[in-house]
Amino acid sequence: MRYLTREWLALVQMEDRLRYLKKLPEGNWDEREIRSFLHREREAYVKRERKDWEAWAKGQTVETKAAMPFDPAESAAWFDAGYRRGLRTAKEGLPDWLAEGVDRRLLAVGDIPAQLWPRRHAELRRTQRTLRRMNEQIREVKALEEHRIPEDLRRAFQLHDAFLLSIRRRAGDVILLLNNGGGTPEAGKPYERLTFRGVTHFVREPGMVLRIREVDHSAGPVVIEVAGTPERELLSGWKVLYWELYREEGEYEVHLMLTNGAKQPYLTLRCREIEWACLAEPA
Repeated sequence: MRYLTREWLALVQMEDRLRYLKKLPEGNWDEREIRSFLHREREAYVKRERKDWEAWAKGQTVETKAAMPFDPAESAAWFDAGYRRGLRTAKEGLPDWLAEGVDRRLLAVGDIPAQLWPRRHAELRRTQRTLRRMNEQIREVKALEEHRIPEDLRRAFQLHDAFLLSIRRRAGDVILLLNNGGGTPEAGKPYERLTFRGVTHFVREPGMVLRIREVDHSAGPVVIEVAGTPERELLSGWKVLYWELYREEGEYEVHLMLTNGAKQPYLTLRCREIEWACLAEPA
């Protein structure tokens, strides 16, 4: 039984979008009003950034502040970049009546006119009630599984955001290779190999093409350093978004929901045993 479904995910995303919408004054919001509003939003963003910089600068030396001055043009460019990203995803996760009833430019910055606020509030409450019922069922099922799944295997299945590198079939087995970064139980071993023995059911939804790329972290400036991250590592365009692991009638049942940012296909299997290993190098 799969509980973390695409339908459940759509409700999670809708609840998130509805909850963080902001209320604009009531009005028609014609072209002139929208352009004026976006201009004010841009100016307000730059002012907030300047205020944050001034708070940071109080504890810095004269030399540090001179080397890292506040640049209003750069802040404005950051706003513009975020606004462009918002335009691309403005209608995602919203109910149709809201996605089609509000100008995309307002949705891009997370705002809707006040006259739609009561309907937004009612939609949010309905979505939250549905999610609470679904999440309670999920918690109950997972609580039961804690006594059925060995502790070391539960530790292995911490796969959120792990890159899926390969899927291999060998006789009656299926072998997955993942780059789990800092999610593996062993430091310095970012790769995880899961071997499913005695597979009785295996479904890989269409549309998932694995393309592997090697990333060289030693080239160029390092923005964030993570302990144990190798200089070179393998990544792919598909990540594990959610996973489920159950055991019933002598078999394990595994569900992976994967994503490439646009699609969420399932990988489903049932098997007799599961073996796992942490690896310093992909194999």
